[in-house]
Amino acid sequence: MDSPKGLLKEFLKIEGVVVACLVTVDGFLIDSVGLMQDFSMDDLTVAAAIGFGMGKKLGENIKGGVLKQVMLEYEGKTVLISKLPDIDVILFLVSEEKTILGAMRYTMKKLAPKIAQVM
Repeated sequence: MDSPKGLLKEFLKIEGVVVACLVTVDGFLIDSVGLMQDFSMDDLTVAAAIGFGMGKKLGENIKGGVLKQVMLEYEGKTVLISKLPDIDVILFLVSEEKTILGAMRYTMKKLAPKIAQVM
């Protein structure tokens, strides 16, 4: 059986993905792979939970239904945040600016149920 960390490593095979992690909806780190310099993992995981919560609240206000994914694009990085199915865990990816977002989204959709299953 795959482990959460083993499945997270699949994201690092996508060119440009530098961090993949699992975070509780309260912002506590469960597991991560990859490395970025000049940041605190604690700050990153809390920000991921807040970002997901913000997207969820916005969806409630516009009656948009269940939040599937949050994407944040910056000048040098892109962040994808998605809740795993049936559990209160967030999958959080950070990539370089030139990463193919379709590859990230496809892999996230494919692996999220598998990660949830082995948690």
